Amino acid sequence: MSFNSTTFLFLFLPVALGGYVLLERCTHRAWPQAWLLLASLTFYGWANPKALLLFLPSVFVNYWIGSTLSRPCLSGGSASPPDLLCSPLREERDGHLPRSEQASDPPNKVRPPEMRPPGFCGARWLLAAGVIANLLFLGWFKYANFFADNLNALLRVHWEIGHVLLPLGISFFTFMQIAWLVASGRGETVPCNLFGYLLYITFFPQVVSGPIVYQRETAGQFRVRRDAAERTSDFCVGTTLFLMGLCKKVLVADMIAPWATDVFAAVGAGHAVTAAAAWIGALSYTFQLYYDFSGYSDMAIGVARLFGIRLPVNFHSPYKATGISDFWRRWHMTLSRFLRDYLYIPLGGNRCGPVRRSFNLFMTMVLGGLWHGAGWTFLMWGALHGAYLVINHTWTSWRGQSANSPGGAWIARLLTFLAVMVAWIFFRAAQFSDGWMLLRSMGGAGGAGVFTRADPLFAKSVPAIQSWVSQFGVTADPQMVMCLSLLALFVAVWSFPNSQQILLAWQPALPTYGKSIPPFGGRMCALAWRPSLDWLLLSVAVLCWCLLQMTGMSSFLYFDF
Repeated sequence: MSFNSTTFLFLFLPVALGGYVLLERCTHRAWPQAWLLLASLTFYGWANPKALLLFLPSVFVNYWIGSTLSRPCLSGGSASPPDLLCSPLREERDGHLPRSEQASDPPNKVRPPEMRPPGFCGARWLLAAGVIANLLFLGWFKYANFFADNLNALLRVHWEIGHVLLPLGISFFTFMQIAWLVASGRGETVPCNLFGYLLYITFFPQVVSGPIVYQRETAGQFRVRRDAAERTSDFCVGTTLFLMGLCKKVLVADMIAPWATDVFAAVGAGHAVTAAAAWIGALSYTFQLYYDFSGYSDMAIGVARLFGIRLPVNFHSPYKATGISDFWRRWHMTLSRFLRDYLYIPLGGNRCGPVRRSFNLFMTMVLGGLWHGAGWTFLMWGALHGAYLVINHTWTSWRGQSANSPGGAWIARLLTFLAVMVAWIFFRAAQFSDGWMLLRSMGGAGGAGVFTRADPLFAKSVPAIQSWVSQFGVTADPQMVMCLSLLALFVAVWSFPNSQQILLAWQPALPTYGKSIPPFGGRMCALAWRPSLDWLLLSVAVLCWCLLQMTGMSSFLYFDF
């Protein structure tokens, strides 16, 4: 079930939200939480109920390991009684536990040997076993056929594994469970029983494609009792965010998707494309993926906010980045945070000199690329970003930070955008050869190309855009539609505030890196959202426009990862 499907919009979400709001009036918080858990399990098993048979045992095993690691005899921490259904609730208006119940040690801090409890070695082995089990679980279901195919090609054998069911969202919930295990061993989790852990892992706005949430970020929020004013505020903010995301997905990403698909399909079939067509295809996919994932992130945060839960920010105008490091602090922010906390830092981070730091950066991004998909092109994409990060850190160590002048910032932003676009080509391409052919075509290997109606690529355009323009008495030429559309997207991603900044005064999400999203200054402050008739009418118009364009349901690109 996708967020942009009619089933979700007109059946699942109204029933789930309506039941939750009604049960919130109950004295005990367990009832709305139980309803939310039931809705989340229904959402996860909607497409394939068999996936629950793989998903739930993994959740049960990880909960047992994490709760064992949290015991005083292993972790050295203080025991807290289970809550939610098992004990009276302690509700906090800010969604967090009292300070006495929070972990006293900061993240990544290792206790000195003299303070380690007698069971510390056993906890370390149990933690290692849990992490390895999760990686094997992910490796079998996501990469078994990939490795088998490569071994067959290398050894010239014919091993067949057969069809392996890929559980929905396995890449995301596996990382969340690894984070839970490590945090349990460090004493950084919020105490919860199996019910609370199930709700944390299965919460349906995040379960399919993230964000990758740490347990301590949302566990306390499920216990908060909202009053009528808070429910109204959450409904307004959540609905606005959801509609912003739906608009990005339906009216932008899905409309320009055929332009990228046509070019990559032509290159994959071995057809030469002109430089103009190659650039149109590369730019179209670059913006398609941007608006597709940005739209999903907005919709996920918006849906969660309808239930009074704030998820961490996962997307912050990444094409405004002035360097690759800056890009990864803006794109898929919860993934880059996880890779930093649980891969880059354990490898040694920047504590072992510049050479080791470069190796750690490169390997982190290569493994991050493999996480996205079982294919060599994903490894290539990760290797490119690893090389970019090494070059970026080497440059800043040698020359210092980028120039503070506006001209220098714009040059850095353009270079970063072009580097990211080159990596996206391999991310999208089916084979290495397809990516190289498209890059060569962008350099003019297939000819500069003049836009003609005979070109198969430009013979098609988006009918919705053409018909909309024709209402103003203008005949829409397909080539002009493409060029002006991509130019408008450039202006939008580089000049306008993002959805988090538009709703900043209402704190729509949690800060991912400990810092709030900075406000957008200048004249763009007039775009700040506020409860008003103007925003209501605009929201209704956007919803109607999106519904008219939803001729067929298209999945989000990150659903494949």
